[in-house]
Amino acid sequence: MLEEERGILEDKTKESLLQQSLEYKEMLEKCMENERERNKEALAAAAKHEKEDMQAAILAAVTAERESMEKTHDQEKELWQAERDKDRGKIAQVVEEAVERQKQKSEEMVKAAILEEQKKSEKAVEEAVKQTREELMEYIKEQKRLDQVIRQRSFSSLELFLSCAQKQLSCLLQEEVTVAETAGQNP
Repeated sequence: MLEEERGILEDKTKESLLQQSLEYKEMLEKCMENERERNKEALAAAAKHEKEDMQAAILAAVTAERESMEKTHDQEKELWQAERDKDRGKIAQVVEEAVERQKQKSEEMVKAAILEEQKKSEKAVEEAVKQTREELMEYIKEQKRLDQVIRQRSFSSLELFLSCAQKQLSCLLQEEVTVAETAGQNP
């Protein structure tokens, strides 16, 4: 009888220990699952924060570069405008001097032969106007070419910068995908 009670007691003890063991195991698994979830959320938050910081840095760099390029373009345009105004002044002065010289020459020649000088004067004025027109057209062509070169240089710089920014964004997106895949493989 005592032996039988001892056996029953041992069975109850084993059953109680087994029950406690299962409860502890469930508690441990629940704690581990909670810890894994917290780690996963912390990792996702850190990745998101890093991505936002990187995007802000890239945006700031793009804005700074755009402002710098606009400032450089404005400075180049101002220099070009000043040079063009200077050249216009020179052309006007050359035309004025040529006309003045021709006028003086005409007045001197009129004293000797009015009719002959009128013909020579008309011809000389036509040639001066033609030459001035040709010089002015050549100058305008050169200024257009210089303006095109400046625009092309600005566009090339902007294209290079945008290409670099696109590559950086692609790298960031690839890193985000890699982080997401890594997080998915390690639940």
